[in-house]
Amino acid sequence: MLSCSRGQDWQLPVRLGDSRDSVRAKLGERKPCGPGSLSETCDCFPNSGMCIGYDNGRVEGITLGGGVADRDSIPFESRIVYGITIRDQLQELKVKLGEPNVIDPGPPPRYKWRRAPWMIEVVIGSDRDGEQRNKILWVTITNAVG
Repeated sequence: MLSCSRGQDWQLPVRLGDSRDSVRAKLGERKPCGPGSLSETCDCFPNSGMCIGYDNGRVEGITLGGGVADRDSIPFESRIVYGITIRDQLQELKVKLGEPNVIDPGPPPRYKWRRAPWMIEVVIGSDRDGEQRNKILWVTITNAVG
């Protein structure tokens, strides 16, 4: 199976389409993603700030946290794609990615960009998130469809 995340902008150690076994070998210590989640569909790797979603044993989504959604994980600090980082502000994201294709006002607000071959969803803290207001809570990357 060819991965759709082979572009030069890809900065992550895991790629969409990778096998669960290869992800676990690369990222090491893992824990369930949350109460009720099945290890077959999702793993969180607290030492990398990454949560990986699987479909049929293959990576279908990668979520990178800023340390807010899971306080036991360290934030993901490296570049992600298109030069974006978890520390960017919304205006910086718009400079790097253009205007979002979809804006869901939330709360919390979600901004979605279709940058083939990927969909990039960014969740920004709202007023109810206190210190995290206007900061990225997490970024999720999946394959763009269509």
